[in-house]
Amino acid sequence: MHQKKYILAIVLAVLVLAFNQGYIQYCLNLKNQDAVLINTAGKQRMYSQKILHEYELWYISGTPPADLMDLYREWKLKNEELLEHSLDNKEDDFSTLQNLSHLIETQEPLLKSFPTRANIEQLNSSMQYFLTTMDDLVLEYQHKADEKLSNIRQVEFLLFGLSLLLLFLEFYFVFGPLIRDLTAKSKALKKSYESLAQRKHELEQLTYAISHDIQEPISMFQSLLNRYQKKKKKGEIIFNEKIIDHLNLRISKANKLLSDLLVYTGSRVKHTKESFDLKTLVAEVASKINCHEKIDTSEIHNLKLYGYKSDISLVLEHLLINAITYQSKDRLLQVKIHQEIEDKHCVIKIKDNGIGIAEHKIHTVFNLFKSGDKESAQRTGFGLAFCKKIIEEHGGKIGVSSQLDEGTEFYFRLPLVS
Repeated sequence: MHQKKYILAIVLAVLVLAFNQGYIQYCLNLKNQDAVLINTAGKQRMYSQKILHEYELWYISGTPPADLMDLYREWKLKNEELLEHSLDNKEDDFSTLQNLSHLIETQEPLLKSFPTRANIEQLNSSMQYFLTTMDDLVLEYQHKADEKLSNIRQVEFLLFGLSLLLLFLEFYFVFGPLIRDLTAKSKALKKSYESLAQRKHELEQLTYAISHDIQEPISMFQSLLNRYQKKKKKGEIIFNEKIIDHLNLRISKANKLLSDLLVYTGSRVKHTKESFDLKTLVAEVASKINCHEKIDTSEIHNLKLYGYKSDISLVLEHLLINAITYQSKDRLLQVKIHQEIEDKHCVIKIKDNGIGIAEHKIHTVFNLFKSGDKESAQRTGFGLAFCKKIIEEHGGKIGVSSQLDEGTEFYFRLPLVS
């Protein structure tokens, strides 16, 4: 489709250039014709004056000039050229030129006869009339040439404007989409590069976390087996509850790490997007984690959201567990969920009165392997990063605001059902 547009644009540009060139050539021909016409009329004045001068010399010297009749024939021929041009172009001066032709023809017998004072006066009178009439014709030719030049300039200006308009339309409708497409692809490429760089950083963190969290229980288990074998050879039995509990904790965390890794990297089951009721989903999640009595959902209305219901359920579940995990020891936990409508989207906010997040840690809470200070086999540092990934897959954003020792508020945007 784009290729056809480019070909059409090139063809139109060539046609406009060819038309401009043809019109310019036509205008040059008109200018040349006008110049030739004015030049011919000027020569007519010169011939008439020279003929009168030669005839007077003949009268004075008594010797007929050799080129007098040649001058007459040139004079007559040039007038016929003017007459022919006037006839071809249907000019208004045709009758005037006919009268001048008749005047020229009547001078031939006079020029062939011996000059007398009466003949000279008659020729002089005819030449004065011819010169006056020819001057008027030259002025008329010049005026018409100026009018043509003015019209030519106007048409050239219109053609120039048309060319600019055509170039603008070609740029806007043909090359504009190409530039916009290239710009969009450039932005997409830049975004992909940034995403790739982020993935590389996450992979480095992932490699370190896996090697550390999985290697530690394996090393401990290997060390415990070695000690057990040594004690067994000596007839001693080793059974340390503390070591076994610590080993179980590390193995459980490694197992949870692998499980969360599979979920984060996209190995979870993907269902089709569907519409679901927010209040019902919050009630289901609260019931699942046994914290319904601690959550205030009075400001949640029956709104229909659109997305992957199971994924949004995981986001709500993790954020609520997060609030429970980091509750303050000095006060009873209170979690409030409310909603706001912004431009066909629902902003869901989950606010607690827990221990809060230190200001220098807020900008890293959605990074991989960033969790609170509590040691637990259930906390691998994937949770908030996973929430961020899910919300971004829905075309939304997730954020957090917090005050240390006062509480934390997480919020995210989801599209409403149209």
